[in-house]
Amino acid sequence: ELEEPPQAAPQPAEEPPSQSTVQLHATIDKLHRDLAEAQERATQAQTSEGQIRSQLSVKSTQLNLIRAELEKTRKKSNKQKACLEHAHSQLEWFKAQGVQAEMPAELAQPPEVPEDEPPFEPPVRQEQPKEDPQAAEREAELKEKNAQLKKKNTELKEMATALQQQVQIARSQANGDGAELVTQLEAAQKELKDQKAHYKSKEDEMVKKLKKLAEAYQSMQKKNEKLTKAQGELEAKVGELTAALQQEQIQARKASAAVLAKLKERVVQEQAEVKRLKGTIADKLQEHQKGILAASEAKISELLEMASKEVEQYREKYKTEQAVRRKLHNMVQELRGNIRVYCRIRPLMKEEKVSCVSIPEEDHIRITNSDLGVKKSWNFDKVFGSETTQKSVFDEVSALVTSMLDGYNVCIFAYGQTGSGKTFSMQGTKQDPGIYYRTLDELFKVIADRGSEWSYQLSASLLEIYCDEIRDLLAEKVEGKAPKKLQIRQTAQGITVKDLIDTPVSSPAEVAAVLERGQANRSVGRTNMNEHSSRSHLIVQVTAEIGFPDGKKASSKLCLVDLAGSERLGRSGAVGQMQKEAIEINKSLCALGDVINARATKSSHVPFRTSTLTHLLYDALMGDSKTLMLLQINPSADSFEETQCSLNFGARVNNVDMKATK
Repeated sequence: ELEEPPQAAPQPAEEPPSQSTVQLHATIDKLHRDLAEAQERATQAQTSEGQIRSQLSVKSTQLNLIRAELEKTRKKSNKQKACLEHAHSQLEWFKAQGVQAEMPAELAQPPEVPEDEPPFEPPVRQEQPKEDPQAAEREAELKEKNAQLKKKNTELKEMATALQQQVQIARSQANGDGAELVTQLEAAQKELKDQKAHYKSKEDEMVKKLKKLAEAYQSMQKKNEKLTKAQGELEAKVGELTAALQQEQIQARKASAAVLAKLKERVVQEQAEVKRLKGTIADKLQEHQKGILAASEAKISELLEMASKEVEQYREKYKTEQAVRRKLHNMVQELRGNIRVYCRIRPLMKEEKVSCVSIPEEDHIRITNSDLGVKKSWNFDKVFGSETTQKSVFDEVSALVTSMLDGYNVCIFAYGQTGSGKTFSMQGTKQDPGIYYRTLDELFKVIADRGSEWSYQLSASLLEIYCDEIRDLLAEKVEGKAPKKLQIRQTAQGITVKDLIDTPVSSPAEVAAVLERGQANRSVGRTNMNEHSSRSHLIVQVTAEIGFPDGKKASSKLCLVDLAGSERLGRSGAVGQMQKEAIEINKSLCALGDVINARATKSSHVPFRTSTLTHLLYDALMGDSKTLMLLQINPSADSFEETQCSLNFGARVNNVDMKATK
């Protein structure tokens, strides 16, 4: 409790108190009243705390009672569990030893229940010491003490709230633990009851099995007695048979001793006879082998000599047959025409709707234009429709490959307007190759079939004629430097190009590599007639040095030519450099037409030197060379005039008659 403030000293009556003194006394009285109220609130808080503590004590007592009851239940459960385990041990012993066996003392005695752990005692809560406020010593410290009392009051309230929370937690824990223990107790009792019923049924079942085993044991004892008796009888019979067998063995030994001596003597005699016969046979066999060997050597020498003569005869026959075959093959090619014309019609494009070309009968072609009133037909050595495959075209061309390997010059060239399909027929695609690749593959197949009696050395070159100049497509390009101009030379072997790169080849793959290298350097451009128009004449040239089976030598040349497209300047839309290229292309094709016309009319002068193209094809268009022109036709009605010009040119070529020069 706070000390009472000191009373003010009485003032003399004659001096009335000042106004400030009166105000001070009023303030002090107010502070005393506030202090009294604070003390009253503190007392109430202490009373509430005591009540809470008493309630908590009651709840703790109730919790201890519940824990004690649970401890009793747990002890009872442990005892029941121990009895159950003991009964299980006895049942296992009976299963192992039998029902009639005497149980040992440690299993017959009741089980000892282990001492349980001491029950749980909750810790005693220690009360916190109270903090009593200090009495004010001076009047100036009244305000500070009043603040301390307010702070203490707040702390007491917080402490009461914390105690209430602890009580609630204790209640919930007590209720939860009790319910859980009761649930565990009920589960344990149920399990104990189930185990007893299970063990009772197992025990009854075990007694039944033991009775059955006893009956089976008695039955087996009876059977064992019968078997023992039968075994004794068998042993007696075995003894009798053994004695009889021993007696027979003794008699057999006496009888076999004499026979064995005779057999040994006979064996020695037979061995001596066999040894004598072996020696006689070896001597005769050696003499016989010597005679056979001498006769065989004489016969082999005679056979070898006869075989050598026959091989020589067959070789001579083979040489004769090869010469006859070459002659007959050449005669067949000459009968078909040393220069022949095949016509191939390409399919219509998507943008081309009307065709002016038809095939009225085999190897005939007709063009029709109703606006101009034109309807005309031509007859060629072979006419291929738009559905003809690359393989079908090559099957008709492949015979010329054999002529080249027989020593004759062969030329196959494609002619037609721009966009008529010349490059597709000659080169094709990787999936569907054209005449170039199929011809080169056929070359090496025929060489392999002819065997070692023939010898071949092949070389390949690739060139183009651009603006009447020869360009080597296998030569390396030098940036900023014009390609070297090549010149045509007339030699004893025929027409050659000076300084042209000629690459030796021994397989189709090597030839294909040469073609791919040169194709990248070819001159192409875009015109109104074709997006990728060839602006030059492309020539693939394969030269062969041939050794015949009869020892003769020869050389031949195969030229595969993809001519630039024939087109009119007005329709092609070419200007500038491309216009100049078109002019040179048309000049060279006109020169080729002049040469063909001169050959067809049997003129005394054939103008081969008018153009580089005709000069280079001199060997292919003269003498006994084999020449094939593949005339490519555009069937679109829009190209009627160009198609008609191409067919007229093909007809002139078809009239040329080439005679072999002697």
